[in-house]
Order: sequence, then structure tokens, then C-alpha cells
Amino acid sequence: MGIARRQQRETIRRLLKQSPVVALLGARQVGKSALARDFIAFQGQASTFFDLEDERDLARLRETTHRGAVTRTPGSTTPSF
Repeated sequence: MGIARRQQRETIRRLLKQSPVVALLGARQVGKSALARDFIAFQGQASTFFDLEDERDLARLRETTHRGAVTRTPGSTTPSF
């Protein structure tokens, strides 16, 4: 594992101390999902991973809307937190 990946994991760890949710945003195919999965495996704690391009994950997020955790902007297909 390279220095860059260790720095990325440390950044995620620091952000999780400030907020219970961290979103990895960026262009397609740059390694966001790989980084998230790597971080989850490395930290060894329970985590929840959502891929907003996966219909099953979007359905899981929509379910939480009923509890008020996730809202959707009218006309938007992407949940917002």
C-alpha cells in the first residue's frame, strides 16, 4: 500500500471524527469505491457503504427517508443528506 493510500485513509479517519458520514466524490473510475472498501477493511469496525449508482443501495437510502435521515430534492434522483 502506497503513501498516498495511507494519507487518504488518515484523511477519512480524521473526517469521521468530525462527522459520522463521509462521502467520497469524484469522476468515474478513479478509485472511490476501492478506497472506501480498503478503508472499511483496514479499520476493522462496522461500517455502511452506499454506491449511489447501485439501485439496491438507492433503495436502502430511500427506506431511511421514512425515518427522516435522508431527504430528496424535488426533481432529483440523488438522495441528499
